[in-house]
Amino acid sequence: MQGQIETKTLKAGLKRLSAFADSRPSLPILEYVHVSVHHGWAHLTVYDMEKSLTVKVPIDDGKPCSVAVRFRDFRKIIDKIKADTISIDFSGDTKARISAGNLDFTLNAKPGGEYPRLPEADDVATTSDTTWSDFISEAVFVKAASSMGTPKNFTSTILFAYRDDTLELVGTDGRRLHLAGIDGKHQINPGGESNHVALVPTATIHALAKLKLKADAPLRIGFAEHLMIWSVPSEGIEGVSHLLDTPFPDYGKVIPDSQESRFQLDVKATLESLDALTPVATQQDGRDMVVVTANGTINLSAKSETMGSAEAEVPCQHVAGPEAKFALNVHFFIETLKLADGEVVMSNNGCLEPAMFEYPGTERVAVVMPVRLPE
Repeated sequence: MQGQIETKTLKAGLKRLSAFADSRPSLPILEYVHVSVHHGWAHLTVYDMEKSLTVKVPIDDGKPCSVAVRFRDFRKIIDKIKADTISIDFSGDTKARISAGNLDFTLNAKPGGEYPRLPEADDVATTSDTTWSDFISEAVFVKAASSMGTPKNFTSTILFAYRDDTLELVGTDGRRLHLAGIDGKHQINPGGESNHVALVPTATIHALAKLKLKADAPLRIGFAEHLMIWSVPSEGIEGVSHLLDTPFPDYGKVIPDSQESRFQLDVKATLESLDALTPVATQQDGRDMVVVTANGTINLSAKSETMGSAEAEVPCQHVAGPEAKFALNVHFFIETLKLADGEVVMSNNGCLEPAMFEYPGTERVAVVMPVRLPE
């Protein structure tokens, strides 16, 4: 089999696959990309036993075949090719031939049957239809509060919570929590159930965020037992992710029911002041604390045994409630404000209560747990 593939399209497909390719695979075969050709399309798949991505690339005169080639080698060669089209021959089980202009490469390969089988879903019951931009913007906001360091713990997952035809995404590392709503059409478990939850590894969302897709591209997400299946047909990509089976805390209890003191922040000015105070706020015990006193203005202060102290006063709009005084991790405070596209409203119910941040015009909420004030 020898087929022609547009070089530009193949390079773009391999670039997308690199977001999901495992740099340190648990199995040698996972260093490879699986290529299967049928019905005029070359399906290129990378899989790390947790998540997969498949990119479809048009190929003319391509006869059915299945082979695996080492991903890094394949991409390095394709990236060097300047010709408009590439001739690829995957007909051999142990060799793959790539030709373009005066260039001719022969790569070692493995039979496609040696590549791990991707998980399949028998019954995809819960689905969402939205656009790529609507989904990924909220997913990026939520994953900022999640971790990738403990892959079997709820802190390294994003909760997809379907509640009565709505979808919420939730991420938490135990010290902060981010929540966002997803617009679109959601169908929840036909058969009478109104709720459904699924825990998607943060690593999957992290990889998705690296994909550069058209903002208005239709995205379909489906959930089956132990699997998330998603696709962007107009971009020729689809993926699968295993789900985690671990308890997730009742995130509703973390979000305050009411907010006594509310302040509309000047995001730019607050960020500039926090950035300047960070060297003083950084502590050896890891608290990295900045004290916030909010009334007609936001007063920020930090102390360090080695450096001394620092203060800043930032204007704000006192929306409601009494003066508030509490302490936050300065890095979390900064990261929370950086996620704002416009205004941010901060609220607090006391020095030992979490600070809540709302983003007007969106369904986003961020909650940051307090640091105990010094005696």
